[in-house]
Amino acid sequence: MSLHNLFLTRKEKIGNALLIAAGSVLFGVSVAVFLNPSGIVTGGVSGIAIILHKLFDWNTGLLFLLLNLPILFAGFFLFGRRFMVSTVIATLLSSLVTDLTAALLVPHLPVLTDHLLIGIIGGAASGAGLGLILRTGATTGGTDIIVKIIRRKYAHFKPGMLFFLIDSLILVAAAIATRSFENGLYSAIALFFSSALIDLVIYGRDKAVLAFIITVREKEIAEHLLTDLEVGATLLPGAGAYSAEPRQVILCAVKKQHFPNLRHIVNALDPDAFLIVTSANEIYGEGFKRYNSDF
Repeated sequence: MSLHNLFLTRKEKIGNALLIAAGSVLFGVSVAVFLNPSGIVTGGVSGIAIILHKLFDWNTGLLFLLLNLPILFAGFFLFGRRFMVSTVIATLLSSLVTDLTAALLVPHLPVLTDHLLIGIIGGAASGAGLGLILRTGATTGGTDIIVKIIRRKYAHFKPGMLFFLIDSLILVAAAIATRSFENGLYSAIALFFSSALIDLVIYGRDKAVLAFIITVREKEIAEHLLTDLEVGATLLPGAGAYSAEPRQVILCAVKKQHFPNLRHIVNALDPDAFLIVTSANEIYGEGFKRYNSDF
């Protein structure tokens, strides 16, 4: 069980609930107004729902919910109730907003015909909505949980590669279902903007902090950093200047948005720990910038 979820303050829990609500509304509206009418998809279960809507004229929001049910059921048994509660809420709310918007708002809006504009705005808006949800630790189910399930058995597969493979298959299916290679290309544009906005909302402008943690419970804290935050940590040998007592210091680099969770973990396990935090201008390696990146 994730410690930072257990020790969230009431204010933080309310903030997370508002982010899930805002993200679900933004995601649902973007699907109903932009993506669904044009048959443009951004991958995931929502993409499959849009494809089935185009083929059989079924409600996209209801399809999104029904397709997610077996995935949510599997996730409940594999990851536990606490992990799934916020995901179920986000899934239900996204499905409801999608169908209500399609029924009550879309008929009164002008018909959009510029597929490039639809792909850019729809992809960016849906990505921003998903980013808000993912920032809280929740998901909208679907491929997020599928990837998590796959990586339980095949941890050497990177999440990005798995998402790319799944979404690519869905984009190909969308092109076949709409009988339009052009539509598949617009879907690829939408997926690009969706992915970019997800990263921007979750990680901001790639700012990070460097934390030094001096504690008597270094092994427990390091373990929770690895499992709860999925970030790397290094144990440095050290000793107290006054006591000369040997002690290991934890060195950890995390995205700025993840630092509050790190602080929760340290405080929960050792309130007397000494935590030194400094800004990091550039960090290269897994989870941060690539060495061959120009940015």
